[in-house]
Amino acid sequence: MASRGRVTPYLPEEIQKALEEWAEEDSRSVSSLATYLLPKSVREHQELKKDKSESDRPQSHPPISAVKKRTTASKK
Repeated sequence: MASRGRVTPYLPEEIQKALEEWAEEDSRSVSSLATYLLPKSVREHQELKKDKSESDRPQSHPPISAVKKRTTASKK
């Protein structure tokens, strides 16, 4: 069996609550929902990078580092 990585996310309360509601709607655990969502998000990100390298169009969203900088600056 392939080994699986572990991640412990620290989420804002509103995101945690939203995930809990979503998981309940789907009759699954938050962990199971995250196990589904994270690989899907990574695949989508890789496709965006691939598409960007094949053409010179801008990304549909800013990199996480830019979002974090803006969020941190707005809290000051």
